[in-house]
Amino acid sequence: MDKSQLINDFATLAIQSGGWMEMDRVYLQNQLADLLHETAFNRETLVKNIPSEASVLIEELVKVACSNGAMTSSESLENYKTKLLDFLTPPPAVINAMFSQHFNDDPQVALDYFYNICLQNQQVRVPKTTRTENLTVPYPLNVKKIAMSSITDVPFVEGHRYCPVCSANEGYINREQQVFDRNMRLIRMNLLGDSWFFRFNPISFQRQQGIFIPEKHEHLNRRQLLSRAIQLVDVFSSYMIGFIDNAHTALEHSYLEGANQLFPIESAKNINLFDIIIFPTVKGRLLNWNHSSVSLTSAQPMDLLNAVDYFISKWISENNRDTPIAVAMRKNADLYTCYIIFMDYRLYETIGMIKQGFNQTINCFDALGTYTLDDEADSTTIIDVENPNHISTGILETFIKTL
Repeated sequence: MDKSQLINDFATLAIQSGGWMEMDRVYLQNQLADLLHETAFNRETLVKNIPSEASVLIEELVKVACSNGAMTSSESLENYKTKLLDFLTPPPAVINAMFSQHFNDDPQVALDYFYNICLQNQQVRVPKTTRTENLTVPYPLNVKKIAMSSITDVPFVEGHRYCPVCSANEGYINREQQVFDRNMRLIRMNLLGDSWFFRFNPISFQRQQGIFIPEKHEHLNRRQLLSRAIQLVDVFSSYMIGFIDNAHTALEHSYLEGANQLFPIESAKNINLFDIIIFPTVKGRLLNWNHSSVSLTSAQPMDLLNAVDYFISKWISENNRDTPIAVAMRKNADLYTCYIIFMDYRLYETIGMIKQGFNQTINCFDALGTYTLDDEADSTTIIDVENPNHISTGILETFIKTL
């Protein structure tokens, strides 16, 4: 492609991203030409056309930069690419204003707007799925295999200003540690008077997978996280939002994770129904699931919060078990449902199981029935996913009778 046309097409994408206006085109052309060390820019040969995808144009621009000696000997390719991609990323104030405007009309339009920007500027990667299995017996599980080669260039590094999730990383660059968050953007929100942020996960294993982060760098206890999760599903009503409750893996900077989709556990059959005497507005279900699991539902969010906190605290005090507990919140119409899943360690010892959380940590998605495997995992991995943990389920059933 002609170099001048390449620069102009990239300027068109930048304008379409919403961070620039048509009157900025000449400015963008000049800035890009300077970054590329391209002196032979010819406006007379330009034609109006539909630009190629950003990833294609970026690769072509990098070739021009290399041939022109635009990258210094100490500059990494990743850093240079983020300089180009920054043209496609509106400033934080613009993105937040546009997100808020769209959200007032249609929350899904707002999420799509932000997600598409993050895809285009490569802040979010979607792994290539090589195979999907929807298991229906005995549990409605979703198991997919992905090509790890499609996400090997997503960095998981130390060297952030405080920690990987802190809001101080928005636009942060640490060349020594190879941290280039120049194009990372956060959506601001207020929860119970506290400042929180929303961003998409760097690898989107599930649909529009996101993380919800308090501005303060601090650990939040179970009750605090439950309270925020309830508030968040009021706002992000299409999301399942949750966390892993385990005192032995307490995060210094707590956050919640979620995805914009239904999860298989929502179709799980009941083993039996139960009540919690001191919380009459809350209805419980013991689920037929491959982890020992219950769901608690109520139209009263504060009653549900208290019931979930009581249930987990009582379980831990009486059973002295330190296995991870996945907690996930969903809102349907006027009903809030919280899924409590006592996770089985054997699944994380299975070869080929991929951790889907932020920075490749475990999160609640596996427990909710969506498993992601390396594309080289064999069939025994699938069998391990299907096998239930009957011992824990029996203990849980006995425990419920004491409520």
